[in-house]
Amino acid sequence: MHVLGGRAGAIRSLRFSHDGNFLVAAEPIDYVHLYDAQQYDSCQVINLFGAVAGFAFTPEDQALFIANATNDVGHGIYEFQKINEEPIMYF
Repeated sequence: MHVLGGRAGAIRSLRFSHDGNFLVAAEPIDYVHLYDAQQYDSCQVINLFGAVAGFAFTPEDQALFIANATNDVGHGIYEFQKINEEPIMYF
């Protein structure tokens, strides 16, 4: 069993990547945690400004999209890609 803690609030949303290698845990505001779902010994924390409106993996798990909403900076969708992967165009 692993305890997944938050920095600014409780984890409100969890999703595994399609291949099961990663687990994304989102707090309601500011922070999204990306865990190695095999060992849970490493975690990348993505610090945003404002509410985390949602997130999703691409079907091939090549990228993670995070929707962010804040009145100070504006709303946006951020894309985070795996290193050393050729981009896949969806449009």
